[in-house]
This record gives sequence, C-alpha cells and structure tokens, in this order.
Amino acid sequence: MTEEIYKNIFRIHVPLKGNPLKELNAYYIKSEGKQLLIDNGFRTEDCYLALIDGLNELGADHNSLDLAVTHLHSDHSGNTERLMRKGCSVYMSEADVAYCSAADEERVSFDERLLSEGFLPEWLEEQKRSNPAENAWMEHPDKIDFVKMNTGNKIKIGEYELTWLLTPGHTPGNSMLYEPTHKLMFTGDHILFSITPNITSWGMLPNALGAYIDSLKDAKNYEVEHSFPGHREFEGCDYSKRIDEILSHHERRLDQAHSIISANPGLNATEICSKMTWQIRCKDWDSFPLVQKFFAVGETLAHLEYLMNKGLIERVKEKDLWLYSEK
Repeated sequence: MTEEIYKNIFRIHVPLKGNPLKELNAYYIKSEGKQLLIDNGFRTEDCYLALIDGLNELGADHNSLDLAVTHLHSDHSGNTERLMRKGCSVYMSEADVAYCSAADEERVSFDERLLSEGFLPEWLEEQKRSNPAENAWMEHPDKIDFVKMNTGNKIKIGEYELTWLLTPGHTPGNSMLYEPTHKLMFTGDHILFSITPNITSWGMLPNALGAYIDSLKDAKNYEVEHSFPGHREFEGCDYSKRIDEILSHHERRLDQAHSIISANPGLNATEICSKMTWQIRCKDWDSFPLVQKFFAVGETLAHLEYLMNKGLIERVKEKDLWLYSEK
C-alpha cells in the first residue's frame, strides 16, 4: 500500500511479519532525475515484494533510485543489496558503516555481556532462532560502497535538499534527515509517536542512553512542521511535544531502576529488568516472549550504564554475574 504524504513524497507500507512493530514506513521521494528510497525492510521476500510493488505502483525508475538507510537495524536496511543498481548511491552514517564492519565481533561480545547480566543461555539461543530480525540483515554489507554520512551532509533529490543529522543512541550512527525549506523531518527510529524507541547497550557507543538523550535535546533545535517516523502513524503529531514526552519517559524509567536497586541491592540486570514496568500485554515477566525479554534487558542495561555514568550506582562481579547496588 502506498500514499502520498507530501508533494512527491510517498509512504510505502512494508510488513514486518513476526515483529511487534508490524510495519516499516519506507519513504520514496519522486523526481524527474534521481529518486530516493529511505529505509527498506527485512531481507525477506515479503518485505522485498511490498517495496517492489509500491515502487512500481508509483512509477519509480529503479535504475535512478538511490537508497538512504537511517540506521543499520535489519528492518531498515535488510534489502539494501537487492535494491541496488549500477550507479546507485547508498547513504548511511559513517558510525553505522563502521559497526557493520565489526558486527560479528560486536554481537559475540554482546552475547557474552548478556550472559554476565543474568540472561539465561537457553533464552539467548532461542531468541536467535525465533527473532526474524536476527536473520534478515544485509547479507554482505562489506561489499556495499556506502556513501558515509555525517551531520551536515546533503542529499539533493528534485525540489528537496535533505540534510543528514547524526542522532546516536538507538544505534551508534542512527540518523534523521531534515528538509529545511519545507520543514520536514524523516525521524527514522529516533522519534516515534505511538511507541518509545528501544535504546539498548552498544559496545561501540558507551552510555547509549546518554547519547540518545543528548541527541533528542539537539533535535528540538530544528523547526519541524511534518514528521515522518520509521514506524506507526504520525498524522497530527507534535514533534517538539513528543521529544519532551520521550525525555520524561526515560526520567521515569531511570528513577524506577534506581529505586529498585536501592530497595534490592545485589540484583543482576535481568532481575532488575523483571521488576520494572513494561507496556506489554503479559501478566508477568515469566510470560514475556523471549524476543521481548531480549529487548527489555538490553534497554535496562542502557539505563544502568547511564546511572553508573552519573555515579549513582555501581556493580561488582560475583560468580560470573554483575550485581548492582547504590553507590
């Protein structure tokens, strides 16, 4: 399904089967010359066919189509190689390109980290098997000649000139694209309007939540009249108000994590996570799907790193597990 959301800018609904996000919003900018597709879904047949059908419906010239990837997650980047044509430019942040080069080592390191934070080995193996995002990444990112982007770099497509904005937090090189003349912002997963973006711990990005909060505050400096997020709906949403809501959400989450640690010193991160409040239709922690446990523990780790960075808590290792207490 496609819809025009602004002059010559179209949303293509891309299904994300098996993922709680349900759909990706891919954005196609049409012009007489070069055209641009922003984000492109899992490396699955469902996502690819939805994109091709949408582009064909809109009369896209596949040989003139450049690709912009707001961040490396597979639901935004998975079809990059399959969509590329000769002469195609593929834009992604320099930081996320660097992560792709070290992805295997980083994933092994994060798996080891999860186990030391109380995540059970059988949970880890099952979530790898059952999480569609795990097997739908770009197949050969090392073979893509990315245009490595940083804040201030421009992409000119027809009447639009997009400015690249580096907004680390959701990934090390997560990015947004801003069109100042029309006051448009493609927010990717940095700002979502009906759900809160997942902020997890990253080996290549110390204090990911701190980076995310700083990026959110910086994002308020842009005058935005129309916001186009990576997922869910956005009609009638207030860009600046939503930033304040997300900042308040993380303040509450940090307070809750700190309070749990104060009342229960010596818990590991998974135990702390199990005591936190999550907006999910499950009666208790034991009934969480494993994929959701994976995301929740990763997000808890980001909050614990932030509190440690602020000097509010500390951790010690006992029997191969990190245990947290108030400092």
